[in-house]
Amino acid sequence: MIKIRSLFSIPVILLIAMASISFGQERTGNLEGTVSDQNSALMPGAIVQIKGLDIGFSRNLTTSDDGSFRLLQIPPGRYQITVSNPGFQNATSEVLVNLGQTQSVKFNLTVASADAIVVVTSGDVATIDSESNKIQTNISDRRIEADTESKS
Repeated sequence: MIKIRSLFSIPVILLIAMASISFGQERTGNLEGTVSDQNSALMPGAIVQIKGLDIGFSRNLTTSDDGSFRLLQIPPGRYQITVSNPGFQNATSEVLVNLGQTQSVKFNLTVASADAIVVVTSGDVATIDSESNKIQTNISDRRIEADTESKS
């Protein structure tokens, strides 16, 4: 009878040991980073978009007061991270998150260029005569017609 109990207890002990080992295994990884400008000043409030390239995982974060972000317990795989902040050019990076590890990434945003083209066109542009101090106004046919129609 003692042999039967000892034979039965060995598989039970092994089963309990295997179950505890499987619960201790990591199934996720972590992602963290900082966002700063070209002068290394940290940028709070920047938008961080994280998209899984291997799975349908997607998260949007905002950097904290110290310009950092952190995403815990995400599935392992490749991720595309895009950081944006008004007045700065977007920055994108691809990272690999491994099981049980924290992947760190740093972004340095540069100021967006202020290219703007302004085109002004008008049919009734008055010229400025810098030689004379006379005040005069040119009245076009359209204005005369508009004034007579509004009085009728």
